[in-house]
Amino acid sequence: MKVSGIDDNGEPFAIEVMASGLSRSGALLTGLEVELRCGDLLVLDYEGHRAHFRIVWFLNLGPRLGAQVAIHKANRELCPWADLLPAEPALASAPSNSQ
Repeated sequence: MKVSGIDDNGEPFAIEVMASGLSRSGALLTGLEVELRCGDLLVLDYEGHRAHFRIVWFLNLGPRLGAQVAIHKANRELCPWADLLPAEPALASAPSNSQ
C-alpha cells in the first residue's frame, strides 16, 4: 500500500507500508519512517483506489521498525480496500404496525 503526505518538516513523501486491522473506516499502518503526528492527513493508494485518512494515533517503534500509525478515513470517501472485507449486512426494515 502506498502512503503519501507532508511530513513535519513540510517535505512531501510517498512510501510503501504494511497495513493490518483493515476496516471500512480505517487501518493500522506499520513501517512509516517519516515524522508525523496525530491529526495529519495522509493519502492512501491501494490497487488503483485512493482515499484520504487522518492520523488518530502514532507510535514510534524506533529507527529499525519505523512507526505504527492508526488512521481513520475521511467522511464520504469510499474505502479503498472494501473488496477485501466481508459484505456489510443489509439493514433490516422496521416492522410495520399496519392492521
